[in-house]
Amino acid sequence: MSNRVKANMAALFHLLWILLIVFGLPMGIFYELAKTLTTVLIAVTIVSWVIFKGCLPQQLEQKWRPEMGGRSFIQFYTKKFADINVSRRTVRSLVVLYFLLVIIVFYLI
Repeated sequence: MSNRVKANMAALFHLLWILLIVFGLPMGIFYELAKTLTTVLIAVTIVSWVIFKGCLPQQLEQKWRPEMGGRSFIQFYTKKFADINVSRRTVRSLVVLYFLLVIIVFYLI
């Protein structure tokens, strides 16, 4: 299997993971299964950040797609498809804020 195919598979997995988390918030308000799944995905994400010192699918894609140049998944694809430069700090801040929003909505309200 070529590196390009591996990188595309990692990117697709990463995109699906992100979409499940993003759509999990509104769905989790109405469905307990979505709430549980979203909570598990966020917990796995945070634990993987600690263990792998970053996002594992992103690290795999960077390994197989050198043109990413060390940029994160969101940084690379917002630049590629929308020609928008986003800093790593901005991406990380938005992700953490979203995770906190999910926790607040699911468990504190």
